Amino acid sequence: MSNQSQSAGFTTWLLLFKYELLTGLRTAAWRGIALAALLYGLSLGHVDGTGCGVTALDAGETGCRLFALVTAVWMSLAAVRDTATRTRVIVQSRPQRSETLASLRFTGAFVQALGLLAALFVGAALARIIGGSGLLQVGAFVPQFIRASGVCLFSAALSFALASLSESPIAGLLGGLYSLLVLAGKEYLARLYDPAPVQNLSAYVAVSLFILMLTMRFSAARRRGSSPPPLLAVPGALLSLAAAILLFTNIARSGHDPHIRLNPTLELMAAQDTQAGARAAGFLFPDQHGNPTSLADYPGKVLVIALLSPHDVDTGSMLTALNALQKKYGARGVQVVGVCLSEDNSAAPALAIGEGLVFPLVTDWGTSSVPEKLAMSPLAGAYRATALPSVAVTDRRRRIIDIVRGASVTDGRSVTDLVEQALKAEPNWQ
Repeated sequence: MSNQSQSAGFTTWLLLFKYELLTGLRTAAWRGIALAALLYGLSLGHVDGTGCGVTALDAGETGCRLFALVTAVWMSLAAVRDTATRTRVIVQSRPQRSETLASLRFTGAFVQALGLLAALFVGAALARIIGGSGLLQVGAFVPQFIRASGVCLFSAALSFALASLSESPIAGLLGGLYSLLVLAGKEYLARLYDPAPVQNLSAYVAVSLFILMLTMRFSAARRRGSSPPPLLAVPGALLSLAAAILLFTNIARSGHDPHIRLNPTLELMAAQDTQAGARAAGFLFPDQHGNPTSLADYPGKVLVIALLSPHDVDTGSMLTALNALQKKYGARGVQVVGVCLSEDNSAAPALAIGEGLVFPLVTDWGTSSVPEKLAMSPLAGAYRATALPSVAVTDRRRRIIDIVRGASVTDGRSVTDLVEQALKAEPNWQ
């Protein structure tokens, strides 16, 4: 009998979830936004380069910023749907507990929001497939979708909670405004306030769970009456809060952020000064596979050290040129090493996979959002990167021959001339 009751209860939950899900999917609003998202994704595919790494990052950034706001609006309206449609009496007459109805409402609405986000990524991926990108390169979209989904989860939880507890969609919109305020003040805020970097995602997922547990605890408390709140609500809220605090503390202690804490190792890196005739500044950063990579790993080779930002419009074409250079001169002792200057640690793997790079692209995890290029990371200061992209070419003893900056990098001719000069001076290597 107990098993039959559990089975009946589970079936009821599935039916309620299906109802909540289809309620949104069948609306003209959802279908219209999904079509708009698909078309917007198609527009993201028109970038330079042969791969889809840049487009995947653009889709991820759009999902973290624009769709976080779209999710906040969607979840706020879903939270107060019963009030707007005057069906609260009917809904509250159901025998299910308040927290069950609230959790199913949230889950159904959030899956609808993820469908809108998926439409954006499908459009972007289709655009690059049509443009000639291979199926393996399209795999770069998957981690970016997961990243954007995590950010949208935080926006959804905050907006749904505020709208549910206040019974007003306007209060819920404050959750979406958070991402806009963080984006507007990035230069003056610590990175941990931003849920978009993938290294912050686990902490914000924990915060989202904390918010949802509180919503379960206090949702429709008057309807619950004297019956106790769900068993998981209070301990779940405490555990998720503790996890969030630990994760944020670890981010602050292990990172490099001018607003919180400077990493001593990266500060020593910044003390180097790279100019023509001097040795190239060294570093030790993880590459796209997570392997620690340094210039010392390539003794006796002519090095092409490229500092780049994934958000520059010419990044795709520059990576294509560097890839071609590595394939052409690699057998003659030339090694390209890319350095991705981004606050998001997922940027370098996305570019490497999406563009099919045959050289290491390391993540400069000391990058921060500041107006001055030289101050954006210790390594940027060491290489005097007044403009990005910035490419330094060395001889076989790591002495800088010259540094090419800005638009001159993208055509590849200046860098190739420097490589030819280095090979002519020292043609042999072991």
